[in-house]
Amino acid sequence: MVEPMDPMAGIYTAVTRQPLAGGAPWQPEETLDVETVVYRYTRGSAYANFLENDLGSLTVGKAADFVVLSRDILRAAPEDIPGTVAETVVVAGEVVHQRVVEGAVT
Repeated sequence: MVEPMDPMAGIYTAVTRQPLAGGAPWQPEETLDVETVVYRYTRGSAYANFLENDLGSLTVGKAADFVVLSRDILRAAPEDIPGTVAETVVVAGEVVHQRVVEGAVT
């Protein structure tokens, strides 16, 4: 394992091919764009597990599993991706995590 099992760390390292701690990049010619990495984490993972009819995209009839992130990683600078956090996590249509922000008005 090259990096922790943190999706944002995985996305960052796939996009930059650099370790989180800094240092020389690994095979910089193997970088991927963020869209490709997100696809592989979502639809690609569902396909690899023979679950593409049930998971992997927000489609009518599939499980409503998704995460709301603290920033748009498709537009963020690569160095900002590791600091991105899950604001809300929904599994099978149920909110299972809601980030509490100190001082926020609800």
